[in-house]
Amino acid sequence: MDSRQAKKLAALIGKLTPSSDIAKFRNEWRDEVDGVSDEERPALVDARSLVERWAAQVDGSEEALREWSDFYLRTRSVLPRAIRIACLGKLPVSAQGVAAWRDFLVNCTEVDIVRTALRNRHFARKDVRNWLTDSPNAFGSSALLDFAIESGLVKNWKDVWDICARLNARPSSLLQKSDLLVACYSHWSGKDADTALANFMEGAPETCAALLPLLIANSRVAIRIAQLFAGIAATSALDAKDLPCLSAFVTHCSQRVVAVNDANTSAIAALAFSTFRLRLVEATCEAKIELNPSIESLTSAAAVGLSRSILQSIEENASAPVSSVFLLLSGRELFKSAIEHVKSVSNAGSSQKALTGRDASYEQHLGKKSVLLDVISVIDRLSPDGRLRDELNAVLFNSGVRPVGTAGELIAFDPRLHSPLEPGILPGEQVQIAKAGRRLGEGQNSLVLTKARVRHPL
Repeated sequence: MDSRQAKKLAALIGKLTPSSDIAKFRNEWRDEVDGVSDEERPALVDARSLVERWAAQVDGSEEALREWSDFYLRTRSVLPRAIRIACLGKLPVSAQGVAAWRDFLVNCTEVDIVRTALRNRHFARKDVRNWLTDSPNAFGSSALLDFAIESGLVKNWKDVWDICARLNARPSSLLQKSDLLVACYSHWSGKDADTALANFMEGAPETCAALLPLLIANSRVAIRIAQLFAGIAATSALDAKDLPCLSAFVTHCSQRVVAVNDANTSAIAALAFSTFRLRLVEATCEAKIELNPSIESLTSAAAVGLSRSILQSIEENASAPVSSVFLLLSGRELFKSAIEHVKSVSNAGSSQKALTGRDASYEQHLGKKSVLLDVISVIDRLSPDGRLRDELNAVLFNSGVRPVGTAGELIAFDPRLHSPLEPGILPGEQVQIAKAGRRLGEGQNSLVLTKARVRHPL
């Protein structure tokens, strides 16, 4: 059935009360189930029969709960969720049914079912806490675990963390292992949480790489993880097995600052990187030790590279998201990145041009930019096969405008030339061009007018 039918049937169930006209209800139901599949039809007959019976009951019974459990197991892959939740809304509450709900929820894989049952008072929030405290392992593949974590109903976060760390595959409708661990860590504070996360990622760069995008999505958690990594890095005897994860953290932070067109994401990544560096300085000063050369080289190179990328982005677009990020650099790193940036945009034939970072042809491109962007905007609104579009494209070509890539082309992602259509695309990663961009001129003095739109390869 389509979503319209499901929505109407769910609404019919919702309106059913003990005083409803059953004949009218059945007539409206019959009208709405017209055209459903042969598989859905018997399930809908069961649904109608159950809600009619339940609507007439004042108090619930264990028999009614067994009916619901059997109905759910039979129809969860047949009927839309909206209809099943509407049916649950008519199940009468039984004072003796809390224990039976615990057994049902062990195999429930839909968080909406848990929310609805709790909202209808089939059990209470304290029951959720007690179930997870008494037998946490039973709920590793249950929606109850997801609900308890998102609602902060966990008493012992260590027990839940241990369960999540041992999990393998979970149903696709539930949070996966990485999401669960990050959710646990964000709720669970203190040294025990940091130790558990550090031990889990120790010597496992693949695991670290999977967790980092989730850990650095929230500013509060990003600061915690930055401080944790800084504490690991600022030791006199740094273990070699810690280096891959530390390197992954630094690289991920620096890439996320410039790889997304989102000011908030850039700001959080820059905050995590700067917190890591500041905490490193603090820790090494307190312990009166020298920073490990590998860590010092890694962080310094990342700082210089990141600041250069920011300078390039701002030169192309003064209002780029990275223009408002805060970054921690040493004076030496600031000087180095500025010098390298000036060299990269200068014209070797003129010392004056080297100081300004722009030669005459680049200045001319800037003067044409606003007019050409207006023309491009008009072209984008025209029919693909129109004559006017062809003529305007010819005008652009004769003005020196050239394409940035071609649609369907596979290429390494470059944030200076490409704009991602999907999250999670990092510099150097292979992408597919969905729509070509445009640039004015050739070589180092060319000016990007519109970036090519890219996505993960199909």
